[in-house]
Amino acid sequence: MYLQPFFMRSVAEAVRACKTLVNEPRHNFNAHPSDYTLVQIGDWDEARGLLRPETSAIHLCCLVELIETLDFDLEKKQNELIRRMNGEADDFHETS
Repeated sequence: MYLQPFFMRSVAEAVRACKTLVNEPRHNFNAHPSDYTLVQIGDWDEARGLLRPETSAIHLCCLVELIETLDFDLEKKQNELIRRMNGEADDFHETS
């Protein structure tokens, strides 16, 4: 099943819009991000007022890929700390 198409000036703008929605806690995209995929079904020629459809949908991304996560460095430090606490690593050094 597909949702109603929406129009954006660029692929990047469409991805940003979906990223905003998938990271909004009250939106359905956030509740079930793996259920949604962003596809491009055509191009809009703003100067001529024409829609140029694609012959088949172009996969842009799965919305689960757009979920914002912890900062990588913070996540890395947390994982290193957990390993150290479990006796698995002795080389944990906090950096500023």
